[in-house]
Amino acid sequence: MFAVNFSWFWNLNFFTPGNCKALDKLFLVLDEYQQKFGNTWQNAQSDNNEAWPYLTEALTKFQDPTEADKLLKIQRDLDETKVILHKTVDSVLARGEKLDSLVEKSTDLSMASQLFYKQAKKTNQCCTIL
Repeated sequence: MFAVNFSWFWNLNFFTPGNCKALDKLFLVLDEYQQKFGNTWQNAQSDNNEAWPYLTEALTKFQDPTEADKLLKIQRDLDETKVILHKTVDSVLARGEKLDSLVEKSTDLSMASQLFYKQAKKTNQCCTIL
């Protein structure tokens, strides 16, 4: 069996826990493997093709960065909320413009009806019998 010593790799300051999200996820998978299988891999004579559902689920989950990183997920949710908020504000402003237009038309109609009433009253004065 060929053994490689990677101890120098882990001594680099860059790879401290929490500093590299991919390595954090890899260590989660390794911890789960260690809990499930222990050190049985040391005595293996050939490749084991046994299915391990946790690995499949982890690979699927960590393909989407927003699922793997909570900050990215929160940022995505905030971006979606911001878009919805902008649309809501735009629709409220559009309704306000429509309401202003409706009030203006209502005022014009009121003035026109008052003018019609005055002219009709003037016109009907000659036709009234005393």
